[in-house]
Amino acid sequence: MNTEMIKDPTIESAFRRYFAGLEAPKIDLSAAKAALAECVAAKTRGRRRKRVTLAAVLSACACAVLAVVLGVFLLPSLFVRRYELAAATPRTLSFSALKENYGQTEYFTALSRFSLADNASAEYTVYTVDGKEVMLGADLSLTSGMQSFKAAVYIDLSDGKYRAKEMKLYRDLPHEAANYRYQTEYINGEYVSHAVIEEKGVYAEVSSRSESALSYFMRMLTE
Repeated sequence: MNTEMIKDPTIESAFRRYFAGLEAPKIDLSAAKAALAECVAAKTRGRRRKRVTLAAVLSACACAVLAVVLGVFLLPSLFVRRYELAAATPRTLSFSALKENYGQTEYFTALSRFSLADNASAEYTVYTVDGKEVMLGADLSLTSGMQSFKAAVYIDLSDGKYRAKEMKLYRDLPHEAANYRYQTEYINGEYVSHAVIEEKGVYAEVSSRSESALSYFMRMLTE
C-alpha cells in the first residue's frame, strides 16, 4: 500500500483535532505569563505616577490660587495703620477753611448746607496722625418743623490706609438701606442710629425723637 495515502489521513485527523480544540501543543507559557504580569504592573505604576503627579500639580495650583486670594483680601488689611481717634491731633476748621481745603470732596455740598442754613449748625474738625490728615469730623444739628436731629459724621481722608479703632462698632451693623448699613435703638426717649457707607469710609451717628431722622439725614448726605 502506498505510504503517502496512509500518512495523509493520519495527519489530517491530527490537524482536525488540534484546530477543534481537542488537543493543544504542549508549550510552557509560564515565562510569557510572568512577562505579561510585569508589563501590566509597570503600566499600573505608570498610571499611578501620573495620577500622583497630576494630583501634586493640582494641589500646587490650588495653593497658588489660595495664596493669591488671601493676598488680595488680607494683605491690604495688614498695611492698614490703626489709631485711636481720641489720640489723634484735632484741628478745628471754619467753614471757609473747609471750603478751601475740601471744597472738591464728595460730601462738601452736603456739609455746607448745615453751615449756610439758618436753622442748622455745623462744627468741623480734621484729625491728624503722623502728620497726615486721616479723618474729617463734623458735628451737625438741624431744627425744623419736619425734622430735628443731631448728627456726628466722620469721613475717612486716608483712602483706607488709616482706620480709627472707634469705628469698629460700625463693622457689623445688621440692616441694609439703599447705599448704607445701619442700626437704630430707642434710648431714653430718642432714636439713636449708627450708619456706615463702607466703601466711602463714611460713619454717622444720628439722634432724634423722630424715627425717620436717619433716613432723612442720609438722603441729605448722599443726594
